Amino acid sequence: MRLKIIGSLCFMSLLLIGNLWSEDDNLDSWINAIANPDPSVRLKAIISLEKKAQQPEKVVPSLIRCLSDQNRNVRAKAAEALGNLGELAVAAIPDLIKMFYNQKNNINGPTFGPLAVSDCYTDNGCYQAAVALGKIGRFQELEKIVVPALTKPMLEEEGLEIRKFAAISLQILGQKAAPAVPFLIKALVNHDEQVRFYAIDALGAIGQEAAPA
Repeated sequence: MRLKIIGSLCFMSLLLIGNLWSEDDNLDSWINAIANPDPSVRLKAIISLEKKAQQPEKVVPSLIRCLSDQNRNVRAKAAEALGNLGELAVAAIPDLIKMFYNQKNNINGPTFGPLAVSDCYTDNGCYQAAVALGKIGRFQELEKIVVPALTKPMLEEEGLEIRKFAAISLQILGQKAAPAVPFLIKALVNHDEQVRFYAIDALGAIGQEAAPA
């Protein structure tokens, strides 16, 4: 009996996906789909919403809501989509920073429930949040907000994964990550080879302003 119920639910989810596609990619339909109980439907909705960047006033808030999804794959895909939207996703920066740190600290707060949070070692969302911050932070002098958030792991005794992801994000920022040079130089003597590797890459992307390294 249980298998029949599960089978019926899967069939209904497939039907919903088909209906959404058949509705000429209606934006409101995809926005409603992010509340669907089936994670596969929510993932499909995120992919479709990203393609509708011409309506950021509707798309961006919907993707931001997905950053607190109970499913780690949905959270990661939402962060990736926001990063791909670049300057259009400026409003997502505070939530992406929160996602970056909450997942690292394994915090069970009001945004992320007990089943929703994992650390950087097991959750691709931490990486995707860092990459998104790098992509969005290149616009409108937003590096003034993003760089301090990304250098904090370099300054404090944080996990190795978050240090690596922060360095990757700083590399994406390129020259705009120049204020992070002192922190990246310190990372060059980190005991972890990958941390050192990504720090070198970030300094290379910053260019001349990284000359002291």
